[in-house]
Amino acid sequence: MPNINSDALIGRGWKEHYSGFPADLFYAEAGGDSPWATTPHLHINYAIGGTLQSLTYKNTMNQNTYLYNGAHFDNTAINAIGEAAIKAEAQHIQGLV
Repeated sequence: MPNINSDALIGRGWKEHYSGFPADLFYAEAGGDSPWATTPHLHINYAIGGTLQSLTYKNTMNQNTYLYNGAHFDNTAINAIGEAAIKAEAQHIQGLV
């Protein structure tokens, strides 16, 4: 399972948010200032020790797709992301394996 270094991801433009879980980050292109925004974005949930729990993508229709869940990446879903910067970040997380 990939390990998440939150400081390194924050350096790449990810932002912390507190949804009641102890370790959440989100990434959005310009205009995505909140994980509840309707702009496309990625959301990571990881364990306190850094182990990736899930990676999701929210599209412009406010639908969530799991890109990583249950110790598996969904390559088809990652490749289907239309926003280049968001897709690149999803691929970066995938590369941490």
